[in-house]
Amino acid sequence: MELKGFNEKKIQERAIAILSSGRPGWDIPHTLATVYWMKELLAGEGGDGPVLICAAYLHDIGYSQVEFANNWDGIHQAKNDHMAKGAAMAAGLIKDLPLTEGQQKEIVHLVEVHDKLDMLSTKNEILLFEADSLGQIDNERAKSTFKGKDLEKFLYLFKQRRMPRFATASGKKFLARLWPAAKKSFS
Repeated sequence: MELKGFNEKKIQERAIAILSSGRPGWDIPHTLATVYWMKELLAGEGGDGPVLICAAYLHDIGYSQVEFANNWDGIHQAKNDHMAKGAAMAAGLIKDLPLTEGQQKEIVHLVEVHDKLDMLSTKNEILLFEADSLGQIDNERAKSTFKGKDLEKFLYLFKQRRMPRFATASGKKFLARLWPAAKKSFS
């Protein structure tokens, strides 16, 4: 996909290089799944492709800079740190891309708030939330690294906290398609 004058490959390569230092077996496939779902959401809902594709690639880069136990509790405790550190990293990674100052600020903002579920309200925030959430349960593109009780907790909280927040018609359609298979294959 062309993002206004540069190839998507540039931001993808930058993100993958950083994500390789993040959560083993999860950050790269989850990010690629999130980007896939972002493109699907953009096709159905419209939006600023360069901003949302970049934000999808960069949304979890902060995990590469945060100390945490690789289990549900450790990752959950690292959520705020990964967003703050990821936003700071994203600002540097996109400076030379052909984006307006407003687009750059929006990408940084999206990385900084994407897991603050109670605060998400703009179209871009909702689209990144939905793409990220779909990327979390897309077991074909990103196999969960959670096991046992951690997996049970993830599924329970996904159903309680994330599912009710889906707002777009496309997101709801994709969620209805993915959730039964995810629940079955993760169980």
